[in-house]
Amino acid sequence: MTPPPRAAKARATADIPLLTRRYAAAQVALTIVFAMAVLWFRQRYPLGLQLAAAAVVLWSTWSIGGLLDGRQRAHQHELARLFGALALATALGTSGGHLRLSLVMGALWSLSLASSRQLPGASSA
Repeated sequence: MTPPPRAAKARATADIPLLTRRYAAAQVALTIVFAMAVLWFRQRYPLGLQLAAAAVVLWSTWSIGGLLDGRQRAHQHELARLFGALALATALGTSGGHLRLSLVMGALWSLSLASSRQLPGASSA
């Protein structure tokens, strides 16, 4: 039995614009830092926020991969992910968990939101 064909093939590294590669690398680094911080301070957060943080980490992986693969509507998905991550940062900060983490991640994701509009193909999103 053969597996079903993939919807979109991964692009070769040379085919991915440099700005997109840099943006993706920065977002992966932010996602890793966020995931480590949430795991480290998990006792401070209610279970619902822990699950939301796990969802944002998985969503980040999917969304950043879409940008790298050049998937259709990847820029729209990335904007939605960033807004979702900002909402989570706000919720984490207001829950009394770790205000500094929330402020830092909120600021970095806000900068990411601004820089994501500069990516190639973002104007068509």
